[in-house]
Amino acid sequence: MAGPILNAWLSFIDVRDAVIDPLTKLWMPRVQEWFLALWTCVCRASQQEKRVTLTAQGASIAATAIPLAKIAARIYHVTVFARITRAGSVSSSLTVTIHGVDGGVAYTKVIGPVATNTTASILSDVVAIKTDQDGPISYSTTYADGGGATSMQYATDILAEALPS
Repeated sequence: MAGPILNAWLSFIDVRDAVIDPLTKLWMPRVQEWFLALWTCVCRASQQEKRVTLTAQGASIAATAIPLAKIAARIYHVTVFARITRAGSVSSSLTVTIHGVDGGVAYTKVIGPVATNTTASILSDVVAIKTDQDGPISYSTTYADGGGATSMQYATDILAEALPS
């Protein structure tokens, strides 16, 4: 698919003499890098991407759809990063769950738990989610506080990216 786009560019601007090495008859490396960067931008522009950022959370979150504009039947990468931002007086735990629907069947991917009492603890994962047309991709968290004077708080970033079909 890169061939037709590259040919279209070259048909509008005749820069071949300036970008092809006269001795080797190969593309000069800087020009190759430029076309690769251009192609990467074109491919990324067609992907759907949505980020959810939550801070200072101190409770479980029910299944919540990631607000993608339109969900096509395809595979998405969902990146999850969660960190304890305030340690509780007593050890607590956090689990993040990603929800999808494939072939009409709802399924989940559980990430965690992290059971700790320190702000240096994280949950991190990249999950491949296959979903039906307009099937929601959702996230939820399960928070369990051990009690005590100070409750645990956490922050999480969730990024959904549509893979090229």
